Amino acid sequence: MNMMFSALGGETFIDDDDDENGGTQQQTRQKKGDIFNTCLRVGNAGCLALLTCTTAVMFIQIQALALRVSSTQQQIDDLTSSLQSSQQDIEAKVEQQLDFTVINLAGMFVLLTCLLSFYHMSSHLRNMHQPVIQRKILSILWMPVIYALTSFFSLIWTSAEHYLGIV
Repeated sequence: MNMMFSALGGETFIDDDDDENGGTQQQTRQKKGDIFNTCLRVGNAGCLALLTCTTAVMFIQIQALALRVSSTQQQIDDLTSSLQSSQQDIEAKVEQQLDFTVINLAGMFVLLTCLLSFYHMSSHLRNMHQPVIQRKILSILWMPVIYALTSFFSLIWTSAEHYLGIV
């Protein structure tokens, strides 16, 4: 038996068996520490594997999302080009209809001008009391008819506009 002094001043006796128990406790603690470290390492490896798997799944999901976004973007681009071509077709049809309306309106006024001028010409021709003056009036009454017809034909045939402008 070994003797030790306690903090209170008393003697404490420690058996050699206790010393052996103390050594066994230290070995047990060391084994427990080794087991704990091993558990920590396994836990860290498990967490790392879990994070790796989670990252891989997220990467796959991001790739699928990117693929879906690109296909959606392709659909948007297709719809945009289709919409632009439809818009151009509609604009062309509206312009064609507008041209047709303008030609109809111009033709109506040309007809009205010709009818009025021919009415006045026929009035002068029926009542030819002053032939010298009325011949000049008749030549003046032909001017709106000629101008209206050349303007109308210039509207219809734009390529002949320069030739008709001379008349």
